[in-house]
Amino acid sequence: MKIKIQILILIILPALPAFSQFSGFPDITPRPPEPATLKPDIRIGNEPSSSRGYSYPGIRHPHHTDTYDYDSEILHRRNLINRKIIEEATAHIKERENAMKLARQLLDHGFPSWARERGTACFYSAFDELCGMLHDSLPMNLGRAIFITENAFLENTMNYNAFEASLQKRIDLCNWKLNELKKKTSDDFTKNAVLYSLMTDTFTVCLPGTEKQIIHYPVQYNLDDYRSEKNFTNHFITTLLATNRGQCHSMPLLYMILAERLGTEAYLSFAPHHSLVKIRGNNGEWYNLEITCRYILSDYHYMNHSFIKTEAIRSGLYLSVLDKKETLASIVALLGRYYLLKYGYDPFILKCAEEAKKYMKVPLDALILEANYETRLTMEVARLLNIPTPQAMREMCPEAYKHYEHMQEIYRKIDDTGYENIPPEVYDRWLKHIEQEKEKEKRHPRSPFIQIIK
Repeated sequence: MKIKIQILILIILPALPAFSQFSGFPDITPRPPEPATLKPDIRIGNEPSSSRGYSYPGIRHPHHTDTYDYDSEILHRRNLINRKIIEEATAHIKERENAMKLARQLLDHGFPSWARERGTACFYSAFDELCGMLHDSLPMNLGRAIFITENAFLENTMNYNAFEASLQKRIDLCNWKLNELKKKTSDDFTKNAVLYSLMTDTFTVCLPGTEKQIIHYPVQYNLDDYRSEKNFTNHFITTLLATNRGQCHSMPLLYMILAERLGTEAYLSFAPHHSLVKIRGNNGEWYNLEITCRYILSDYHYMNHSFIKTEAIRSGLYLSVLDKKETLASIVALLGRYYLLKYGYDPFILKCAEEAKKYMKVPLDALILEANYETRLTMEVARLLNIPTPQAMREMCPEAYKHYEHMQEIYRKIDDTGYENIPPEVYDRWLKHIEQEKEKEKRHPRSPFIQIIK
């Protein structure tokens, strides 16, 4: 029996290797790693390194039917998050590219022009006419200069003939009074005295050829809107002519227009946030005509009550006289200011500032226009390029830093004129004075500015 068992074992043992090659059994023989197995072990988040117990999209595990649905929701949410991140990053890149493009346009060309906007042609036409007067290709006419400047703001809706007629009525009153006084028409001081009386006093004159008396009442200070905040046109000379109410901008300019029509010498002058008229007496002495409060004041009064620095007197900014071209140049700067308020910054602002600077000894208004333009441009470039400080600007964008330096240079020129903002306490005293004057006006209502008595 033992012999039979031994023979059976000897027969079976040689056949075992043959069974190991059968395709139904796994081959556990060690082999060199194939290229496919050299892939790095990449994991996303907390995903397991093995697929065991995890169902990938498209592979439904026979024992985990719920896992597939759950994991698909996770992948969908992750895809949405990733898509949002990509979209935000793309939008940010596009925004930065647009910002850099806008910054480049500002540095190369300045603010874009508003020239195609409705009404801008009125400003360009007024500028050309003002330049014609400055260049002596057109006759000097202060009344015309002021009219076209105000009319440009109102898009040429006013009537120039009506404006001229309104001026002529006042000139006629002055000439009739001069005839009554039998004064020489060449006497500048008398002409100024009559004109000053017309604007600051109850003015009575006989209508020539009749016994009728014409009474013209003095111009009134617009206490309700002296800063033109309720209605911007309240400081216009055309408004003063229509209502007999104005302030320290319109009153002196109306005086200057009428003086020019009468053929007498008068000069515009400035104090802090204020303007006045200067005339010369027969002996060469100067008089400061204060139309707003109906006084004749000395330079000493302004220096002690208007917060005027010595540098401002020395530079000629305040209390010095402007000749005719300087006065006209100040109107060019005013035109630029009106344009800015109506449309915004563009090359026309600089155009007005540059023209005004050519004719003014101390072109404060033109310098302020230019400084504001450069400040706005520099700050806009800094915002677009995300530049936090001037030092960073010099390193990140030297071209922008040149604009910053130019801005600082303009501010230095303004400081050199002696200009300084009025301190709050001085301004508060002025406001209290305005309130007191309002109360007086309530107790004594304003009369009509012209009346004919039979």
